Amino acid sequence: MTETGYLMLVKSFTDDLAWTVQRALVNNYFKSEKQIVPTSKSTEYKPTVKRYGADLVLVTKDLAEMLETSVENICSIVKKNDIWCYRLENDSLKKFKRDNSSVLGTINYMFAFNKEMTIGLLKHIRHSKESLEKIETYFNVTGLSDYDKLKLIELAKDIQNVSNNRGYNTPYANMLNIVASKIYVDCGFLNDVTDDISINTSVGTCTYQKLINFRGNLKRKLI
Repeated sequence: MTETGYLMLVKSFTDDLAWTVQRALVNNYFKSEKQIVPTSKSTEYKPTVKRYGADLVLVTKDLAEMLETSVENICSIVKKNDIWCYRLENDSLKKFKRDNSSVLGTINYMFAFNKEMTIGLLKHIRHSKESLEKIETYFNVTGLSDYDKLKLIELAKDIQNVSNNRGYNTPYANMLNIVASKIYVDCGFLNDVTDDISINTSVGTCTYQKLINFRGNLKRKLI
């Protein structure tokens, strides 16, 4: 481009109307950029079902995620207000980890809260309506009795047997697996619905081990 051409270009972009046009173009450019770039949506936290003896419980980490605060903050509130909860350490912590395979990490102690204990904690910590609904859903939906769970997982087992007889990875078999996995989700043995819960998959193996542990714990309670 010649010098005259550059001067003509500069001249055309120096009056008020030109600035207005340029500003609109720039704003529209960044608006388009925002529409193109996908926004990442954080995955909603779903606590795995945990029991301490006969009690359905949430541990400190679960409540920290659901209340959008820190584990340290909850521990501080518990100690400061002498809130009633289960303090798990030494043998009680080891047993809790054995009974609840989703609990990982090397820690000296942790707090666990049943429904009544959680209500007591909520009196001392800020929480949103959404957080309260998540906590209520956990205790109300997953609070099935062991007897109810046993009946449901036996039903899921029968459904899986029918699925296996129909052949692997067929549409009908996959549909039956989804139904069976939904039962396992409702009972707290699986986090998400899936169309493949065979023992050959990591999800299936983990679920199978949880069912063995559940039956073993239930048998010990009945003896």
